Parts: sequence; C-alpha cells; structure tokens
Amino acid sequence: MAKEEKETKKKVQTKKSKEEVVKKVSTETKKEETKKTINKKEVSSKKESPIIEVIFLLVVTCIISLAMGWYVCYKMQYRDSIVAKDKFLRKFVDEYQNVKENYYKNVDWRQALDNSMDGLLRSLGDNYSGVITSSDATNFNYNLEGEYEGLGIEVMQVNNKIIVTEVIKNTPASKAQIQIDDEIISINGTNLEDKNVAEFSDYVKQATGEIELIISRNGEEQNIKITKGKVTLPSVESEMIDKTNKIGYIEIGNFSVSSYKNFKKQLEKLENEGMKSLIIDLRGNNNGTVQTSYKIASLFLDSKKIIYQIDEKGTTTKFYSEGKTNKNYPIVILQNESSASGSEIFSSALKENKKAIIIGTNSFGKGTLQELYNMDNGSEYKFTTKKWLTSKGKWIEKSGVKPDIKEKASKEYLDNPTRENDNQLKKALDYLTGK
Repeated sequence: MAKEEKETKKKVQTKKSKEEVVKKVSTETKKEETKKTINKKEVSSKKESPIIEVIFLLVVTCIISLAMGWYVCYKMQYRDSIVAKDKFLRKFVDEYQNVKENYYKNVDWRQALDNSMDGLLRSLGDNYSGVITSSDATNFNYNLEGEYEGLGIEVMQVNNKIIVTEVIKNTPASKAQIQIDDEIISINGTNLEDKNVAEFSDYVKQATGEIELIISRNGEEQNIKITKGKVTLPSVESEMIDKTNKIGYIEIGNFSVSSYKNFKKQLEKLENEGMKSLIIDLRGNNNGTVQTSYKIASLFLDSKKIIYQIDEKGTTTKFYSEGKTNKNYPIVILQNESSASGSEIFSSALKENKKAIIIGTNSFGKGTLQELYNMDNGSEYKFTTKKWLTSKGKWIEKSGVKPDIKEKASKEYLDNPTRENDNQLKKALDYLTGK
C-alpha cells in the first residue's frame, strides 16, 4: 500500500511539474510575442513619425505660399485699382508704356526712375523736395547718422588723381598717419589712375580685413596697411573759453544722430569743471534730424516745457521735453542766416522758455519737415510732409527766429574768420561778463 501511494504521489508531482513547464513555456512565449508587438509598434511609430513631419511641413508650406500669393495679388489689385481711379496716373502709365515699347534705343530704366521722380517732386515747387541719387545717398546718410564704417578720409579727384583733402581725427586714417594732399595710387593692388571718387569709395566699401594702400607724398611712394573702423564725423566741439569767469563754449556743426551723445558728454564735462555760463554756437548749422535737436534741447528744459509743435494738415501735436530739470545758468545762443531747421527748433525752444538769449542775425526761416524714402534702384527721395511750429505756436517760415541782440558778423571776420576777430562771439562774452 505504501509503495502504491509513493508511486501515485510521484505521478502527481510529475504531472504538476510538466504543467509548470508548459505554463512557463507558454508565459515565455507570450512575453516574446508581447515584445514583438511592442517592437512592431516602435517600428511603426518610427515609420509614422517622419511621415507626420513631412505632412506638417507640406501644410505649413502651403499656408505660407497661399498667404504670400494672396498678399502679392492684393498688392497688384491695390496698385491696379489706384491706377484705374487716378486719371493722371493712368495717363502717365500709358505714355510710359508707349515710350518703353517704341523708343529705338535701350533705356536705363533705373536712371529713368530717378528722372521721373525728380520731375514729379520739382513740380511741387518746393525747394526741400527732390531725389538723392544712389551715388549721393551714401554721403547724405553719413551726414545724417554722423557715423559710418570706413577709413576716415575725404578725397577728391584732381587731374585724374585721388587726393586726400581731409583726415578726420581719431580714425583709422589718422592712426595710419595718412595726411592731407597725399595721392592714393592704388588700393589692394588696383591702380586708381583715371578712377573717380565714387569708384574709390566702392573699393573701400567692398574691402574686408586689412587694406593695402600705396600713396605718394612729396614724390615718394609709401605702403600703408589699414583696417576700416568706426568713423564719427566731428559735429560737436567744446572748451572752457573763459577760464576766469568759467564760461563754457560748445559749437554744434549739425544735428546728426551722433551729435546728441557727443553734446551730452561735453556738456557734462564742462559742468564738472565748474562752468557758470554757456555759449552755444549754431552758426552755419543747417543740417541734421529733428529728433536730435529735440533731445539736446531736452537737456536744458523739464518735462513741463514744450520744445516744438507739428501741424499736419490742420491737426497740431505738441512735443514736450523729455528732460527732468531746468538748467539755471545763463545761456547765449549764437546764430546767423545759415542757422536752419534743427537749429531753429533748438534756439526758439530755449528762447521762448526763457532759458537763453540769442545773439546774431535772423535765422534762415525753414518751418517745414521732410521725410526720406528709399527706391529699389538705390536712390532716395524726400519731400515736405509737415509744418513745424515753435513752442509758442509760431510758424517761422521765411521770417526765421529773431535774435534778442542783433549783431552782424564783421567784414574782417567774414574775410578771414579767427577767434580774435569774431565780433559775435565777443558780444556773447561781453554779455555774460556784464561788460
């Protein structure tokens, strides 16, 4: 009996272990199948991912293309509608097409655009409106900005030679010891004989890294290596002109963009030296931006004071100072008949807010503002868009800003201007010292 029971137990155990083995195999098989399924999903996911990206990019591209197409069509329809509505413009387009199709020679249409715009702006009868050709636009913008990337020299063509006429201080040219009257023979191996100033300027613009110049000075050739750098056009100069009475002097040549930073720096320097009164010389200053004139005037007036006003087709806007304090020391402004635009905004603001007196003659009398636009051919054009008024609402067109103390420049000074024979400056010094 016992033997039979043992054998029965062995059979049961054997059966159980077989079932366990089967279960184990089955479990492992299922795990493998699960792994395969997961791997299939991963592969499927990997395959689907780039497809989704491609579809997304195609959709985005289509949207952008449709938007651009709509914009171009809109612009064309807008332009066509303007031509259709304006009979004068329609007539011009018809005549333009006639000339373009029937003229017997090839035409430089870039030049034609300049001439067409020049004719349009001349017809306005406004002396301040006109075209600035691409060859002149660079220099015009340099003067407005007051800074550019270059060598720091001015040149002119004399007898088919490129001659240096000015070397600006603290520039690559001055550091390389280039001098006035030097002849520039070549640049980076290109001979400049018979080349004009515009061509030389183009060579400088296109040059990168170190530039090799060959110059002639007093008949001897020299090799100069120079690298372009930041050039700041001199527009502000200052000094303590009377050290005994602590009278400061600042001359503003133009109201270029860089003039504000330079003026502020030099004004602070004079104030730190104990300046008690100030002469600001605006004689001959007829160039620059309104914004620069406004910012410099704001250094002397607090935010309750009006600097100037704009009249745009009957709607007037007042521009208040962005300054925080009023300067309390005496200020004299020197002006003459060549002081225009930004100079007049500045001088009228300080005069009408009782912060300065003006010595000299009536200013130029330019009471309008122009805006500058770019054309596709590299040229620019400007035309009058607004009138400006003084802080008190006066329009100074043709009449100018009147001086408080009238003093014409002497013939001696006009013939040979020096500090010693500058009678207008002497008048300012006498006023500030009580003489």
